[in-house]
Amino acid sequence: MIADKIKNINPAMIADIEGLKKAIEILIGAVENLSQENEELKKENGQLRDENARLKGGNARPKIKGKNKGHINISSGGKEKGIRREEEVRLQQPKKCSQIEIDKEIKVEMDRAALPAGY
Repeated sequence: MIADKIKNINPAMIADIEGLKKAIEILIGAVENLSQENEELKKENGQLRDENARLKGGNARPKIKGKNKGHINISSGGKEKGIRREEEVRLQQPKKCSQIEIDKEIKVEMDRAALPAGY
């Protein structure tokens, strides 16, 4: 179709503006078709890669969705909006103690022969 039209373009035979316009229109049409086909092939290639990864036991690429109701916005203050108070408390990490208090000592009598070598 378009490939045949491109093959029939002879630059030596283009003598007027109309012939030049016609040749450019054919070339632009070919570029548009190839571009569209390229996009379709890229999409198909991605789907095949995902399927291949899934079949090998891995995970396919995650499907990223746009904004939804559960989306969390982060304001300039650094606090996350949309989190309920219970979740916010749950997300806080426990504070680490720099020193542990010892409240009692227990001495245990033990046979040194029962211990592994080196103790």
